[in-house]
Amino acid sequence: MPVAELWCIDITGPPSVVTRRIFPINFNPQHNFEDFNQAIRDQLKHQPIGNDEPITLDVWKLNPSIARNDVRFNEGTTTTYDDLKEHVTTITTDSGHLGDIYLDLPEEESLHLLVSLQGGKTAEGTIYHLCSELLDIKEKDRQRKTSEWYDTLGDNEFENRSDVKAKRQQGQDPFREIPLALLHPVFDRFLLHIHTPHLEIPHTLYPLAIKLSSACWKTINDDKPTRVDRVLPIIEQMANCTFIKRTEEGAAFDGLYRVDGRCPALIFIADSDIGSQLLGRVERVYAKCVQLASLDSTRKFVVLPTFILLLAGSHITVLAAANLSYPVLEPLTSFQVCTSMPSDPGEVFENLARLFTCLRSSLEMLREYYTALPSLLELETLPKRYLPMRNTFDESGTGRVRRLRYESLLMLGKNIWRGRLENNSSNADTDADHNTTPVLIKFTRSYCTPAHQLLSSIDAAPKLYYSDSPNSDAYYWQMVVMEYLPTPPTTTLYDFEGTPAEARQVGEDLKRAVGTLHDQGYVFGDLRPSNILVEPEADGEGRRIRVALVDFDWAGKEGEVRYPVGISVNGGINWPEGVVPRGLITKEHDEYWLRTWLDCLS
Repeated sequence: MPVAELWCIDITGPPSVVTRRIFPINFNPQHNFEDFNQAIRDQLKHQPIGNDEPITLDVWKLNPSIARNDVRFNEGTTTTYDDLKEHVTTITTDSGHLGDIYLDLPEEESLHLLVSLQGGKTAEGTIYHLCSELLDIKEKDRQRKTSEWYDTLGDNEFENRSDVKAKRQQGQDPFREIPLALLHPVFDRFLLHIHTPHLEIPHTLYPLAIKLSSACWKTINDDKPTRVDRVLPIIEQMANCTFIKRTEEGAAFDGLYRVDGRCPALIFIADSDIGSQLLGRVERVYAKCVQLASLDSTRKFVVLPTFILLLAGSHITVLAAANLSYPVLEPLTSFQVCTSMPSDPGEVFENLARLFTCLRSSLEMLREYYTALPSLLELETLPKRYLPMRNTFDESGTGRVRRLRYESLLMLGKNIWRGRLENNSSNADTDADHNTTPVLIKFTRSYCTPAHQLLSSIDAAPKLYYSDSPNSDAYYWQMVVMEYLPTPPTTTLYDFEGTPAEARQVGEDLKRAVGTLHDQGYVFGDLRPSNILVEPEADGEGRRIRVALVDFDWAGKEGEVRYPVGISVNGGINWPEGVVPRGLITKEHDEYWLRTWLDCLS
């Protein structure tokens, strides 16, 4: 992406001939009046009138800038060129540098400057004919951004999927449903630590937490610059980093910490309160950051993971931010009170110290990542920016490191990827050409590995290659790697079509799978047809049907596991009697589903 641009309108009237009314010049905060005047002259190419004297210009700053979709530029507008001069400031040699005139980057979708030959007449009539020119500019911008996105994505197959197209057509980002902690481990580390009950907190953070809480309370009614100046030095101490407030490109921030002066690691944002538009403003700040010209060579390869520390009134929170197809934000904590509460002041200080303990640790991890990034980019070993970064696991029993290669997201809204498991030796179920095994890689917050292993041992579940320990202190999201059953020929029970004999076989195999779980004290919980796969397998005498249960997220020991809080019991699913959010999962519930499917198959 190029440097920021200032969009200009030439309002010069006759006798000068104007061939280009709307044009951009590059925004350089170090440029003085003569520098950007020359840039404008180079764009306009006006010819001197009547003598050989160099042309001089009048330049006005629009206050405020006019958005390119402003009603004044609608078709049929009656706005005149003179009307545009109603709210302007004249720019002269005394106005300083562009960085003094614009205290932040100019808005990308706006018009900023009016220019005219000095002493010349203003163009007459309405600006109606500018509408088509504006539409052409916006369409070219759209095409350019789309082209840039496809070039950096490198996966047209994904963009051509029907579910992805549907999201795009609705103006939604298909990547927004992927937890950012899967795309970069630094966010997973933060979540793991913030949810650790007995987190070790440095004692030096407690007096700083008290100091920050006091500053937040004392400045709650102050203007934003005063508040930022009071709290930012304390936050620097607690986060162990140093902020800047403006970049060399001219972008302004309440506070920005960059690794090696380039890669964003932490953005501090102060706001007056928690309003409905707050997260939208935060997203625009992050978007401004990742679109800086200094990140042009990096943006297309990595998601630019960044923490955002948001102070809104008397509350504070931490968000994850990443640049996928669009900037994406994800809250990592709830909004926590940061000003002392008379009922329990100690809790506020404890929460602040805990939050900054996690932030410190995660920033250190992010520093290591960004420091090593130039070498990783040279080696070209990084996964595509929309794929999970975690691509290895230690094989149980051997300690051998196994490497994964992601291929595509299996389904939107599900944290399941199709991929390949690299092997060091030949194997019957291995792709001989690439020495890899097709697998599914799933990320979940809860998974019953013993139940999966039990059914896999009787060929009633996909082969399990790896699963994180549920008590692991290394990851917040649990990774599961299993056999990939391609579709087709594999179908769900809902789509199964077979002979009566095959249907009876499916029923018997399903009954055996559920019975095996129950005999060992396990319940499955989610025996809906989408979690029952039917795979036809050829044998010497014809076709054999294999039934495999998948999705062991709810499974576990009876009397211990419960339904999730978010289960929809009032929708179109006929759940067994007694199913409620956070209710215990029972064998009777599994047997209800089993009877239902056996009746359908008979």
